[in-house]
Amino acid sequence: MSEASLDTLWLRLMPQPLRKRLAGRRLLQTLIENAGWLVADKIVRLGIGLFVGVWVARYLGPSRYGTLNYVQALIGLIAALATMGLPDINVRDFVQHGERAQEIAATSLILRCIGAGLSIVVAIITVLATRPGDGEILAMTVIVGASLLPQSLDVVDQFYQAQNCVRPIVLRRNAAFVVTAGMKIAAIAAGAPLIVFAAIYTAEFIFVAVALFAYSYRDSVVDLSRATIIEAQRLMSDSWPLLVRQFAISIYMRIDQVLLSRMVDDHAVGIYAAAARISEIWYFIPTAIMTALVPRLAAQNARSPAEYKTMLAKVMRVIALLSIVAALCMSLGSRFIIGGLYGPAYLAAAPVLAIHAWAGLAVGVGVASNAWFINTRNNRFGLYQAVAGAAMSLGLNIILIPRFGIIGAAWTTVISQFISAVAFNGLFRTTRPIFRLQLQAFNLLRWI
Repeated sequence: MSEASLDTLWLRLMPQPLRKRLAGRRLLQTLIENAGWLVADKIVRLGIGLFVGVWVARYLGPSRYGTLNYVQALIGLIAALATMGLPDINVRDFVQHGERAQEIAATSLILRCIGAGLSIVVAIITVLATRPGDGEILAMTVIVGASLLPQSLDVVDQFYQAQNCVRPIVLRRNAAFVVTAGMKIAAIAAGAPLIVFAAIYTAEFIFVAVALFAYSYRDSVVDLSRATIIEAQRLMSDSWPLLVRQFAISIYMRIDQVLLSRMVDDHAVGIYAAAARISEIWYFIPTAIMTALVPRLAAQNARSPAEYKTMLAKVMRVIALLSIVAALCMSLGSRFIIGGLYGPAYLAAAPVLAIHAWAGLAVGVGVASNAWFINTRNNRFGLYQAVAGAAMSLGLNIILIPRFGIIGAAWTTVISQFISAVAFNGLFRTTRPIFRLQLQAFNLLRWI
């Protein structure tokens, strides 16, 4: 079936007023279709992932589940080094410099492989220093850390994002996800040890990398011979603020679980992770929306900064409203949600979820704001913003976890997110335009 006929099919399902507004607007139709595929991807992952993830948590119990989440948090903490700050830069450059796509892709791939290798070494050294003699943790760190290498081929995904070609990538990622979800179920049925689940985690990224490479082969997206030192220098010059920023973001997103393991125990990590996983389910909505809109926003900013600002403000208001609704639902229903999904062993996670859910509001407007930092080339302020949040998270966790345990970690997450994603923008003249847009997004009276 042709792409045009597919468009006709989904357009026929729309109300008549919307069909009239979309008629002949090919770019807008493509953006809606891409957003639809991205949301469908996340819904599939949420549906299957939530079911399988809860089953894994119940099977492992809080302590072993906490051990698995500690290792994943540790790798997530240093994963920013593996990305080298390149994903958003790549999408922008593929849009604006399509004639150099192969050179950009090849150079980015090599840089990301180098970053992944360095990240794995750092993770191993960290485990040897902080948990000496724990062979299981070390083995799991090596296995989970290995997942960073195949993720280097995400540059293919970014290339097709810039081409507004989302569906083939989504289908391949979902196929890998479904296969590994089945592997987890089989592992539970077989009574597999903890390390098997670490291996399955990495297997998904390997499957995705193979599928992406096979799909992109016909377009010769990845041709390592096109990589150049000059391009590497240019990419790193643009991306290093995003690299440091992403590392800082990783600190206030993951340091809580690492410190809980260090200051309390892996059982506390398991309880906290159960709540955080539910809370963070919401994050896919603003991420999916902005992923679909990044190419459009970049092009709009190049044509008309004023219209770009208007478009970003509308998107941010929608994301803020949806975030508030999601936080209220999770906060008020936390005990029902945790008890119904994870069972009595995890009920201590209910108050954590009631607090942690409100971090989603800051995350939502923060994700939307990231496009502004990139398109206005103000990445250094995004860097300052993230470093402030990381420092706040690290400091508050060190103070609050010994006194309040997992509750202290939940409050730290909410406070750090709002300081980093919102409040910090009000300190600089350059970032006050995005700060004002954020405050406008929080103004619920606009929706009444």
